[in-house]
Amino acid sequence: MKTRVNIVGENIKQLRMQQHLRQEDVSQGLLNHGVYISQKSLSAIEVGTRRVNDYEIFAFARLFGVPVDELMGE
Repeated sequence: MKTRVNIVGENIKQLRMQQHLRQEDVSQGLLNHGVYISQKSLSAIEVGTRRVNDYEIFAFARLFGVPVDELMGE
């Protein structure tokens, strides 16, 4: 069993599914915000095995239209 290295992955997956987006859609949307995260890396983020940089968290929040606090589970 792998150790979780982020706390936002489950929230990112939940927001992605609520907005009916595929991982590829999110990857492309992040690229439009100046951040490259491949579909494979996004999958690792969602299961918690890839760390998420601060600038990536801000890009996810902008993409999903939510405050950073929501991604962090606040």
